[in-house]
Amino acid sequence: MTRPFDLITFDFDGVLLHSNFFDLYLDQCRAMGMQWPQENEATLARFIHDYYASSIHLANMEEHGREKYFPVANRRFLKALGVDGEWDEQIPTLIEQIRAAEVVYYYESRIHDLLEGLREEGYRLAMLTNRDDRIHEFGAEWGMIEPFELIITTSTTGKHKPDTAGFLYANDYFDVPPSRSLHIGDNPYADVRGAEAAGWSALLVDPDNLFPEWEVARVRSLSELRDWLASQNGR
Repeated sequence: MTRPFDLITFDFDGVLLHSNFFDLYLDQCRAMGMQWPQENEATLARFIHDYYASSIHLANMEEHGREKYFPVANRRFLKALGVDGEWDEQIPTLIEQIRAAEVVYYYESRIHDLLEGLREEGYRLAMLTNRDDRIHEFGAEWGMIEPFELIITTSTTGKHKPDTAGFLYANDYFDVPPSRSLHIGDNPYADVRGAEAAGWSALLVDPDNLFPEWEVARVRSLSELRDWLASQNGR
């Protein structure tokens, strides 16, 4: 069987595993009486993707430390959301309420069948995430470690996507050239930029069409992956 790629890497959050965290965040803001234009919710979602892929996020973490970092990040989030009024003094309360709330995690139905099927067809599969090595324990709870031959984290290379280090590490490990490699992610600033800079193909998971301006192949969910791969034969 002809394959359009030999190696496929998957981002973790937003691709393999999903959560209700964004909606939970907005709900907690509303519960505190915050108000904003509804169209700004998409603006915030895009901003969060960009922020966590940028050097600003890492610089804030390094400068302030993990605990003091969260108020700094949330000030940026509320500004992007366009919240009316001044809320700096209430940000610690917002953070505590979010921590106390129950985040719901879930994955797409038949995701494990999809991954197993890809392996049976000869694809080499790896996870490429901006999480650190703690993903091994957390991912195992969801059966998201066993399907992959390799888990590449920030602990593996010391770099975060969009840096190309993780992509090139995968090429060396599998002895597969960039031209035969595909990365699937939900963050264009990290996943698409990193993959394309490494000479890979990229596939964006964008269920809500948050990034219409990006000229990149996209699917709404991994349930569309098999059909998309079939369309790439003979590329």
